[in-house]
Amino acid sequence: MKKFQKALTASGVLVVALSAALNFSPAQAAGTCLENTRGFLFVPQTTISDSTPNIFWQTFPGCMSGVKYSIQYGQYAPITVGSSGSRSLSFPETATVKLIASHQGVKKELAASTIIRGDVYTYDFSDGLAKKIRDHRAPTLKAKEVSSNIFGSLTETRKRKLIGKVMEVQIFPTGKKLTDLPDFEHLEDDTTGGTVDRDYANLPGIGGIAISGTNRIATPISEVELDEQSDSAAYPIGYVLTHELGHTVLDHVASDLKPKIDELRKNRINANLDFLGTDSYTRSTEHEYWAEGAAALFATPIAEQYRNEYTAKWLTDNDAKLLTQLKSVFFK
Repeated sequence: MKKFQKALTASGVLVVALSAALNFSPAQAAGTCLENTRGFLFVPQTTISDSTPNIFWQTFPGCMSGVKYSIQYGQYAPITVGSSGSRSLSFPETATVKLIASHQGVKKELAASTIIRGDVYTYDFSDGLAKKIRDHRAPTLKAKEVSSNIFGSLTETRKRKLIGKVMEVQIFPTGKKLTDLPDFEHLEDDTTGGTVDRDYANLPGIGGIAISGTNRIATPISEVELDEQSDSAAYPIGYVLTHELGHTVLDHVASDLKPKIDELRKNRINANLDFLGTDSYTRSTEHEYWAEGAAALFATPIAEQYRNEYTAKWLTDNDAKLLTQLKSVFFK
């Protein structure tokens, strides 16, 4: 009996024992072991941030011994880890973290989670030059809260559309324009075009723009639209950034939905149905229709008078088809 127990506890021998008992080859036995092995991965991502994320994992092996585990992320080499634990990972761009189990040369992905990498910062012009600063003032914290709500609610499939990208929120201070920011100064004399044609220089924010020659997608936003203490905000605090990040998601994560969103918009116009908020604005393009829908999903109205409309319930009752499309991207 003691010899039998010793044999079972020896590394790798359990697979041979299983093979003989069940008439499996060692590779088949390893496969059976992994088939019953489970695990989960937790990434407590609260904001898009340049800080080092921590990950946590727990596994439940499908056989008594011989299962090995590793963490793989991005294009980096796998890191051998224990059956449970936590670890800080350092990588600059959005990447998928995977928990892998292996046994006798056979591998299985137990869990995976995509971590969106990025930054929220304010531009300081006090010395005459545009300089990035990271602070903990109310507008910055609000920007992190809103971006967390938007990007943190993306489904795993949609998050993976951003692999290799760095998501940024750039805050420009009171008295400055978004075209004063280095990444957007080329838009100084340009307009948005389209049905609602406006000067970029006069906008409180715009949806995420892919910055040429980089892997950055940047969303500029006025500080006053993030400051609860401001008397100059044109909209309820947080609305502009929520709306503009809605554009960011449609352009860079869910562009495949644009034809469908436009079809839904045109069908509502033809049927003379109501639109969210200011009808003429929401119905103007598929982009605004989607962005206003996203603002409603996240309960952030364009104006206080429309607060009762900017809810998931209003969408359920009045525009369920748009809500279905939104929920194919966000898991709220």
